[in-house]
Amino acid sequence: SAVEAYCGSVVGLLEGRLKPSLRRNANAEALPLVHRALQIARDTTKTSNRPQRLLDAVTLLYDTARDQKDIATFVDIADLSFAFKLRKAAIIAPELELLAAAALVGSFPLAVKKTWDLAARLYITLNDKEARQRCLFGAVEQTLAMREQVKGSAAAEAGWVMEALQQLRHIDGREELEYNLEIELRRLQKAS
Repeated sequence: SAVEAYCGSVVGLLEGRLKPSLRRNANAEALPLVHRALQIARDTTKTSNRPQRLLDAVTLLYDTARDQKDIATFVDIADLSFAFKLRKAAIIAPELELLAAAALVGSFPLAVKKTWDLAARLYITLNDKEARQRCLFGAVEQTLAMREQVKGSAAAEAGWVMEALQQLRHIDGREELEYNLEIELRRLQKAS
């Protein structure tokens, strides 16, 4: 009954029959409901016997977030879909990568970085080193984009450059970028 109620709320929100509260979008409002329904189903049913209504609600939110390019919700529902064994990494990782690559400049870089990070993690499970490297570098680019958002504060910029340098340790063939960022880091640290 609880799973059914949660799924009914999710579908109602996504189909527009229910209105989200507090000026949130429907996807963001539906995500915790799906998560709770998945938790209850995990504890009350076997993996092979999940309620179809739950699978439909997860699929609806997954497809809606992907199609609307709602990166923040999509990365979370993709992660839940993998964690609860509803979708395979081979399907999720390329979709995450496509969505992250298509993100508009100026999009919320933290959400885009989270998307790249999840795709990289899923590519590890697929033993696809090249794709993982590509995604890790995408995450570094988003970290550097966050640096741009704090222009004017040398200490804050230095923090993001340091974060990018730490991420670059796991990426092959980016020594020149690493060298340039180390020089920039020293300059920013001196300025702060």
